[in-house]
Amino acid sequence: MKKFLAVLLILISVTAFNVTPKCASLSAYTVIEQTSGRVLYSCNGDSKMPMASTTKVMTAVLVIENLDLEKEYTVPDEAIGIEGSSIYLKKGEVLTGMELLYGLMMASGNDAAHALAILTSGSTDEFIYQMNMKAQELGLKNTHFADPCGLRSDGHYTTSNDLAFLCAYAMKNPLFCQVVATKNYQIRGVQGTRYLYNKNRILGEFEGGNGIKTGYTRAAGRCLCSSAKRDNMQIISVVLNDYNWFNNSKALMEKAFNEYSMVQIAKKDKIVTSVNISGSNNEKCDIITGEDVFYPLKKGEYIRAKYDVVLNKQAPVKKGESAGKVYFYLNDSLVKESFCVFNNDIQKHHSLFGG
Repeated sequence: MKKFLAVLLILISVTAFNVTPKCASLSAYTVIEQTSGRVLYSCNGDSKMPMASTTKVMTAVLVIENLDLEKEYTVPDEAIGIEGSSIYLKKGEVLTGMELLYGLMMASGNDAAHALAILTSGSTDEFIYQMNMKAQELGLKNTHFADPCGLRSDGHYTTSNDLAFLCAYAMKNPLFCQVVATKNYQIRGVQGTRYLYNKNRILGEFEGGNGIKTGYTRAAGRCLCSSAKRDNMQIISVVLNDYNWFNNSKALMEKAFNEYSMVQIAKKDKIVTSVNISGSNNEKCDIITGEDVFYPLKKGEYIRAKYDVVLNKQAPVKKGESAGKVYFYLNDSLVKESFCVFNNDIQKHHSLFGG
């Protein structure tokens, strides 16, 4: 099957901004744009480090994907009295999965983490196994979980790069986004209503701030996953073992918004070429791009688009049928791919003589 190749250059212009927080040898940070996964800034991004309660991002992901959150559950005995931050679950208490989820992410309840782990997978050990399987599925090669809340440091580690990609995955889920953007929430309690307050100051202190999770232990230091959206660009920042966690996160995200912008590198329904359709009444069919594609670029950068599509096609053809792909290159590195489709229905020609 013959192929058609084309090249497209997309030029952009963006205002530059040059302030980058210092990166100590024992700290790490990573900033990415969520939809593309492009790493905008990184320092010690592949260094394995403890993550404290930012662990709960993975815990929340598994809970949302596997537990009926509207159902009421009796809190497992094993979750009572877990050390560290807590929503003070009581023996025999009944709460919905949703209430426990808010307690997990807003109050950073270690007891909520263990309760949800057991309710989701039957045991904490099985849940930890599922956490590590999910990490493998997502390609987090330098991450390993040893508990569902982040208290442990032995055998429990990630990197700022891995954690940023995990956050990007989590933020694709509307319920996760809703929970981590909530500033105040109330859940039931056997001794009265529990009032939850989000510990993430990014929500109130940074323009466009919309998530996601704080963490602290003595071993891990101050850890922060934060996110913000302006216009159509969603930025995620991860800092690990950073004493100045909130200020540095804000500086990194502000730098990203000033240096980068989302550029449309493909427009849906743009005609790529027209091809002959064999076995029809000498008809041609347009091949068009299948979706809008945006990518974060900064001043002086350009994207090269390479189309690899069908040149000849046998009838019949269905509108929307796959016609090939388009590959996007930045500095000769493949950074994105999309698809092309046929734009018309074309029927096969039938001869009156059966030919």
